[in-house]
Amino acid sequence: MSEDSKISKAQQKAVHKYVKINYDRIELTVKPKGKKEELKTHAQKMGETLNSFINRAINETMKRDNQKLEESLALEPKNETSHISQTKPERQFKPFTESDADKVDIARLPKDIRYQMDIIEVYGRDVLASLLDKARKENKES
Repeated sequence: MSEDSKISKAQQKAVHKYVKINYDRIELTVKPKGKKEELKTHAQKMGETLNSFINRAINETMKRDNQKLEESLALEPKNETSHISQTKPERQFKPFTESDADKVDIARLPKDIRYQMDIIEVYGRDVLASLLDKARKENKES
C-alpha cells in the first residue's frame, strides 16, 4: 500500500463514529458450520454483498409477514373519499371447544407467530389471548 492511500487514525475514528451513530449492528449466528459460505456464494450470484442479501431477506420476509398479518386480522382498507365511519359486521369464528383446547400446543404457542395467526384465523383474537395467558401461567409454574 502506498503512503498516499493509507487511512489516517483520524479518518478511521471518524468512520467508526459515523457508523456508531447511523447504523445498528446485529450479530448473526448461522447453523450448521459452513452455512456462511453458502450464503456468501448465493449473495454473489445475486450481485449482492452478504450484508445486503441479509437485509433484503429480512425486508422481504417482514413485508410478507405484515401482509399475512393484515389479511388475518381482516383489516379494511381506508376509504379516503368517505368520512362516514363504516362498521364491518362482526366476523363469525368457530366455537372453541374442550376438544379444540386439548389439541393446542401451549408450549409452541408463545414462540410461533404463524401458529398464533392460524388460531386467530379459525377462532379469533379473544381465544388467542386466553390461550397466551394460559401459556404464560404454565410457564411461570414450571
